[in-house]
Amino acid sequence: MRENLENEMVKIGVSQEDLESSISALERLKAALCESLVNANLEGLGLQRAATLEREFNRAIDAMITTPTPIPRLSRLAERGQEVAMKYDKELYLDSGFYGLDEDIENHKEKIVKCRKPHSCVSCQKEIKAGEQALYERGFLDGEPVAAYTCITCIEEWLEESGQVEVEERE
Repeated sequence: MRENLENEMVKIGVSQEDLESSISALERLKAALCESLVNANLEGLGLQRAATLEREFNRAIDAMITTPTPIPRLSRLAERGQEVAMKYDKELYLDSGFYGLDEDIENHKEKIVKCRKPHSCVSCQKEIKAGEQALYERGFLDGEPVAAYTCITCIEEWLEESGQVEVEERE
């Protein structure tokens, strides 16, 4: 199925099985190509090129399961929201164990993103404004694509409550 939308966008329909199969194949291809780049280490840039390739594959996979939205002009983005500075190292947010991952989620991916449009935090239900950072997670649950945004504040509170970071006592 192919449907022309406004703003030069096209909606393409595929079966859930074909989509999942394509994503799995891309994941396997990504791993094999990255490994080849690291092993070949051309001009000493194997790791750097593998990281670039991985980012591009992830972008392609995201595009396959994310609803397309027009990208707002950057000047308007800056007007809508202020970026919330993260208190801790980025890796702590990604490895926080906030959701306690359900084993039924396939192709689980997570990353810190700067939101292009407002989203609702899956934890506190507060609005994450355009321009603010959030933890974005995606995958498949029972064969259906799922995605969630969590505000930085909720992740930081979880890191502190769970004892993953030391919190200075306030007097």
